[in-house]
Amino acid sequence: MKFLISKFVIALLFVCAFTSAFAQDKEKRKERNKDFTYENDKDKNTATVAATPNVAVIFCGGSGRIYVRGWEKNEVRAVSEEGSKVKLIAIKHNEDVSAPASQITVQLTEGESGRFHFGRCENKSNIELYVPRGASVDLRTREGDISVEKIAKAKLRSMNGSFSIRNVNGSVQAEATSGDIALDDSSGSITLNALSGSIDVRNVKSIEPVDSMSAVSLSGDVTLENTNFLRVEGHSNSGDVMLFGKLIKGSTYSLRSTSGDVTIIIPAASSFRVEAYVLHGGEIICDFPITKPTNNKPLKDTTKLVGTHGTGDSTLILISVSGTIHLRKK
Repeated sequence: MKFLISKFVIALLFVCAFTSAFAQDKEKRKERNKDFTYENDKDKNTATVAATPNVAVIFCGGSGRIYVRGWEKNEVRAVSEEGSKVKLIAIKHNEDVSAPASQITVQLTEGESGRFHFGRCENKSNIELYVPRGASVDLRTREGDISVEKIAKAKLRSMNGSFSIRNVNGSVQAEATSGDIALDDSSGSITLNALSGSIDVRNVKSIEPVDSMSAVSLSGDVTLENTNFLRVEGHSNSGDVMLFGKLIKGSTYSLRSTSGDVTIIIPAASSFRVEAYVLHGGEIICDFPITKPTNNKPLKDTTKLVGTHGTGDSTLILISVSGTIHLRKK
């Protein structure tokens, strides 16, 4: 009997000690994480947190406009329109509460409840985000335009909204279900996809030789101007595909449209090898004298142009199923 009582007392002491240790550990974790959420008590529409220069910022919106701008400060500031509150939830790589955040999730209140709902994308407020210029952003919205400029990396997705992207100097990924994509003065690997909108790309270049540029639209036009990459792809199902500017030595340009025209306007001094095919109807109009290979046999029901202009420093692969291919001098 005494033995059973002793065992019970020992077990009870063990449980109490474990519970006390767990409670202490929980309090320590709460103390360590208490600064991970930032709000501005004076202005519920603004929140600011110190961040690393390459902080990753995540936001999922409902139907409001998202505006992101890079600045020189190593902090993230979020500003929402009147009627909604904003919160920044930060993650740090160490236990120092004074350390800057390496990842930040932005949240807005939902409707008039004033409650924050993590992971839900139902807010209707416009929001402005100011982030370090070395930051990367991952933005998603159901409805609403997204504008991004002067940051390192952008990953954007929208079901019903257009994108305006400028001065992103790391990489760009953008997917628009119903909306246009405009990209200017940027560098790094670029992947753009639009379901029912146009894509307009101007003044972009690679950072590493492996960087590539791809712009694909299902039913919109694709326009590429001054693209400095070793591999460039522009495709559209029912729109026109256009390329303007100087060809880069050693580069391959693959341009294709199913029911639209493919147009290239390049300097007269350009040097390239061309493979152009129109499968059904249409024609190939070329301003450049092309040296054709001796085995250049015609294909049944296909108009083709295969050959070289100059020394063939770059490669053009041009395909239109039922449109016209234009190869013009600038």
